[in-house]
Amino acid sequence: MIMMTFALSPTLEFVDNKLIIKDKDRARLLYSKCWPNLDLRNYKDSQEWIQYFGNFDNNFWPLLTNREKEFRKQHRKYVSREEGEEHKSIKEYTIKNREIIFGKGAEFFQEEYYFASADKANLVFSKPNGRFIAVEVEVDVGDEDIVGLLQAIKYKYMFPVQENISQSQVDGILIANKISDKMKETCSKYKIFYYEVSSKENTYPKNQ
Repeated sequence: MIMMTFALSPTLEFVDNKLIIKDKDRARLLYSKCWPNLDLRNYKDSQEWIQYFGNFDNNFWPLLTNREKEFRKQHRKYVSREEGEEHKSIKEYTIKNREIIFGKGAEFFQEEYYFASADKANLVFSKPNGRFIAVEVEVDVGDEDIVGLLQAIKYKYMFPVQENISQSQVDGILIANKISDKMKETCSKYKIFYYEVSSKENTYPKNQ
């Protein structure tokens, strides 16, 4: 068995002939991103592993850390986009045009709404019927740029918990200057609305 514990300094050791992964959520994400076609197999002992794959410290671990560095780099790009003037202008546009996007009676509730988890929704709006709209703002969203969608999904499910309201009262929406067709399909698949500023394409139902 290879025992994997993901922390500041992950440790690994052979125990028997099975593979067990601890901290499954992070491990599953990491492996799915780094090695989507990974084939897990059993080894008799550590020597058989080394004969098949090579020394763990020299081969496997540097590859793993390099992939994590790539993800951290992508995260930094996401943060830098959020700090830019274009991102700010899209937020201002959304506040100004809230009734056009969300329907009559939509009110600005809060900018940079912080969750106890340290996450923050870019914008939150309210409707007279007691509904809330949690907004993730991006600049341009490409085919594989899932960060904004993931944020919108988080806000949709975290906001009602923190505000102690029903899940059915909260919608999540991704707003960006441009959103790729593939990402629009992905938003619809996971029940996240979207608004594209450049084309004014809007999937948020005005009677919601």
